[in-house]
Amino acid sequence: MYAPGVPENVVVFTAPQLFGFLFNWGLFGVLSAQTYYYSVHFPADKRRLKSLVYGLCFLETVQTCMITQSAFAKFGKGWGDLDELHNRGTMWFSVPFMSGLVSSTVQTFFALRIFVLTGSRLLHIGITSLAVMSGVAGIVGAFLSRSLAATDSEIQTKTFSVTLVWHIGNSLCDLIICGCMLAWYLHARRRSFLRETTDVVSQILRLSVASGLITAAVSAIGLTLFLVYKHNNFYMCPAIILGKLYSNCLLVLLNNRYRLTVNLRQTYVYDAEADFKRESGSVRLAHRDGTVSMPLTGPSINLAVARDPPADAISMVTLPKTPNPETDPEGSAGTGDEYKMQSYNGY
Repeated sequence: MYAPGVPENVVVFTAPQLFGFLFNWGLFGVLSAQTYYYSVHFPADKRRLKSLVYGLCFLETVQTCMITQSAFAKFGKGWGDLDELHNRGTMWFSVPFMSGLVSSTVQTFFALRIFVLTGSRLLHIGITSLAVMSGVAGIVGAFLSRSLAATDSEIQTKTFSVTLVWHIGNSLCDLIICGCMLAWYLHARRRSFLRETTDVVSQILRLSVASGLITAAVSAIGLTLFLVYKHNNFYMCPAIILGKLYSNCLLVLLNNRYRLTVNLRQTYVYDAEADFKRESGSVRLAHRDGTVSMPLTGPSINLAVARDPPADAISMVTLPKTPNPETDPEGSAGTGDEYKMQSYNGY
């Protein structure tokens, strides 16, 4: 039984917002843990990168506070009041404005990463332009919803064009980023001769593509609900959580660098081949600490194994030269050929 004056379909207005608030709070908890993890493990990151991370965390904290105030007004103080339920309050700012700002910022970051990896200015400019366009559309939609829409359900008719551009731009930009990362991975895999390098690239690719597909799917779901279901609040659930998804996807990718570095330190495998004037040999040495000397049929090969490989996965193996009695009667070996392992440093 519903109270007098409350429509029987009130659930189509209350449930989407309620689930959006709950998911938003949950994602904020995850984001807080990710930010703490980042602050502990990456204190030496560049100032620009740390400003990006902590700036996004600040924006998401402000949004969560505003979301909490809206939830209290609708489901606490205004419980049973239909006018309060449909009142926009501050959600015009906390949802489309802040989500558009956060999504465009994260997409611009990925566009810069793609430029660093591929060197393509065309891709960089294209992805950045698309991200800025969708972000501006979300911000414009926020101001239009404040000035033109009296209730939540009126947004679908009065901000149709800019909301369409916002969601389509988000989805398209995320898919382009995924496609670029996949193409770069296939290219890097063909050029890499070190298995550990390929494994690192594979893990980074999986994270990048998965995060891009998640945000693109949520944007597409929000757009579908916005277009298909009129005069209700179904579209609000994905819209409320969209900004938190972008921030969490970025932090997960950045924080995963620590685990990848640890794995490299534990599983480094060095492949070295040396050609000698009198004899030749090859050695495959699994991960070990310290310096290991492995005698072959001829001279021995000393491989200096780094105890803590650098974070950007670059290591050097030095092979001492074999003394030649004709040219080196004293028997003093010089520095041998150096083999630099192919590296990946995506940050």
